[in-house]
Amino acid sequence: MQTTELSQAAKKYFDEVSSSIGKVPLEKVERIARIIFDAYAADKKIILLGNGGSAADSLHFSGELIGRFKDTSRPGIPVLSLTAAIAAITAWAN
Repeated sequence: MQTTELSQAAKKYFDEVSSSIGKVPLEKVERIARIIFDAYAADKKIILLGNGGSAADSLHFSGELIGRFKDTSRPGIPVLSLTAAIAAITAWAN
């Protein structure tokens, strides 16, 4: 691939991502944020899971919650990504 082709492919990708982000219904994002906040306020644990790429996303997101993202003044949110329990997953599959 030539540099121009790479630039065009990158621009197309970023245009598609920008368009997709603009289509995300904010009320759903707010609802999910409220569920997470309410669980945190009630000393509950967040449990995440996924399949395929979404399994990796659940691991990444759990790290963001545990690691306090940008708010270092709060303790980490108790969270468990079920995809991190690979021994349990493969045992269930048996």
